[in-house]
Amino acid sequence: MQSHPDERGSSLRVLSKSLDTRRVPPEQEALRQSWLRHARLGIALSVVLLAQIGFYAWLAHPSERAAMLYATLVAAAFTVVAAALSPIAIRRPWRVLFFLIWSVAMIAFILTASALDGGDQSPITPALFLPLLYAALGFPTVAVLTLGALDVVGYVSLAFFENLPSNAYTTVVAASIAVATLMATQAAVSRSRSTFELATLTERLHEQATRDALTGVLNRRGFDVAIEREIERARRYAHPIALLFVDVDWLKEINDRRGHAAGDRAITAVADALTEAARRTDLVARLGGDEFAVVAPETASDAALALARRIHAGMPPAGVDRVTVSIGVFATGHPGSRSEMLRAADRALYAAKDAGRNCTRAYVGPAVGEEMRPA
Repeated sequence: MQSHPDERGSSLRVLSKSLDTRRVPPEQEALRQSWLRHARLGIALSVVLLAQIGFYAWLAHPSERAAMLYATLVAAAFTVVAAALSPIAIRRPWRVLFFLIWSVAMIAFILTASALDGGDQSPITPALFLPLLYAALGFPTVAVLTLGALDVVGYVSLAFFENLPSNAYTTVVAASIAVATLMATQAAVSRSRSTFELATLTERLHEQATRDALTGVLNRRGFDVAIEREIERARRYAHPIALLFVDVDWLKEINDRRGHAAGDRAITAVADALTEAARRTDLVARLGGDEFAVVAPETASDAALALARRIHAGMPPAGVDRVTVSIGVFATGHPGSRSEMLRAADRALYAAKDAGRNCTRAYVGPAVGEEMRPA
């Protein structure tokens, strides 16, 4: 479909402007932020717990003060180390293990302080519920069960270590911890199910937002993200990159003469041919109307022209549904700005249209700042 150069230049300026914003995959950023909030909550709970037990030891137990304060200082040192490591841990696959070890350390501190304070009936023992509550807010189900079991076993062991329990207090507290463990586990299961459903919905919405409904290839939004990522990667590793602009020839005439259903078939056929010709690492997008693009990472000019030839060869053969395309190729080993790549590929595409359509024209990208030359 013929379009005025000024109109195409305007659309390119809009496209180039939309590429200026850096994007982070939403699911990765959401997960990172979730664990970051969990780490901050863990630090806050640890500080409050240490302050309460330290203050209690200073006021209520002069005879045990030194031992309890020493235990509090050890736990405080561990908390400082854990807090310092948490920004690193939330970005690693072992983050769950990291937070589990942190919670186990807090349970060990609470049990130690309770033992120094007289055993299972110490007013410090209700603090055993805090690590369990913390786990229920973000840990996997198995981790929550593990902490609950440690809570129950630790508390019962504390009672037997001091003396055999002679009243119902120990039984009631142990049973309460066990019930709280079951409730926390159920909460973790519900949270995991909700997280999975939300992730599924998010993925579906992401597909709808970044995929063209007619062809299934990337749409303009998906192309924005893809080309920005690949240009940055090409710059970082000094790899070549190619951009192909593909325009369906005479699409308006196909729509006018054979109807929009035929036009949709032509667009779908081109998308299929592009997908078939491209490698698995290449990215195919429909920019709108009759315009497509292919981003080909690690592709020099010869390989980019070979890709264009495969695209032409993949077009439907002569007949009622015959479709041809014009292709503009820009390949460079020194990618400049995004707008330069878009402008160069667009110039090559217009050269192909001026040459009679159903052909390929290319510009080979030199170093940034030099004049581009026809291939």
